[in-house]
Amino acid sequence: MAAITDQITIATLAMHGDLNAAVLSRDSAALRIMQDKSSENTGSPVKVKIRYKRNNGGWYSGFDQFNTTRVEQFAEGSLNWANVYVNVTVDEDTLVENAAMNIRDLMGISDIKKLPARDRNTIFNLFGEEMGGALDDIRKLLANALYEGTTGDKEFDGFNVITKNDTAYAGIAHTDLGDLDYGTNGFLSTGTDKVWAGRYKDGSSTALTLDLLADALNDANQGGADAVDCIFVPLDIYSSLELQLEGQKTRQNENMAAIGFRQNIEWVSFGATIYPDPYCPANRVFGINSNHTKLMVHPALNMDFSGFKEPTDQAAITGQLKLKTVLYCDDRAKNFRLDNVTA
Repeated sequence: MAAITDQITIATLAMHGDLNAAVLSRDSAALRIMQDKSSENTGSPVKVKIRYKRNNGGWYSGFDQFNTTRVEQFAEGSLNWANVYVNVTVDEDTLVENAAMNIRDLMGISDIKKLPARDRNTIFNLFGEEMGGALDDIRKLLANALYEGTTGDKEFDGFNVITKNDTAYAGIAHTDLGDLDYGTNGFLSTGTDKVWAGRYKDGSSTALTLDLLADALNDANQGGADAVDCIFVPLDIYSSLELQLEGQKTRQNENMAAIGFRQNIEWVSFGATIYPDPYCPANRVFGINSNHTKLMVHPALNMDFSGFKEPTDQAAITGQLKLKTVLYCDDRAKNFRLDNVTA
């Protein structure tokens, strides 16, 4: 016969089904998109391979001699996994007040099926509600880290690091891989942009205009089809952009609307969708290319629940919900960030 805590664990997990599905964000568009496109990886650390030089090649005729000198095209960075957890705890007071039993009473039950249905359901509901709260809490932790994760913290490096133009990422300094070679100055920087840096501009507390947003998109897209597809903005800036886009060719992203993120505008000219996100820092706009910026999870610790147990130093029954994850980007130049812009 399984221990009573094992029986409660099984019942609680059954109430919430697949934890990977249950943790999908309901309020952060950025987190939901990253979750939907996430992939599994088992490397430690996670290797980031970046192509930053071109092979020798060119046009020739007749008996021209080829330049066969080998070019080291790739640089390799590395990212450390980040661990996140949330406690799932029912304290003894809650157990006594709702189920009329203390922890010793509960732990002394050999088979929870022997309890009257009403008492059994009360206990399951107590633990089920705690698990529901834990899922909400871990979603919040992930959404905050997605934007604000900073090098040196225990969180993974978030959009905040990836999109900056003067920070290292994956162990590679922003200057290490040289300048982009497409031959024109950046609209945002008005100078030559770096291979290993996001497109960036400090708006100096000026209102965000469509012209500035278009400059950022053009810099990050570099004129090609492999482009920024997601623009994440605070709620007030979204309202301002919604008004500015009147008369422009726009449409709704139906796939995101279908899963509950009804506030979005696809700017058809650029093929990028603008999303309001309550976790996006004030006065900041992020343009993310989700082909190159992804959430990775480790299959050995992917929304794993430790199971309920009775700790020796706490009048409670508790467990932990855990995830090992990292935000991965292999082309920083395909993303942008605008700071200090207002609605």
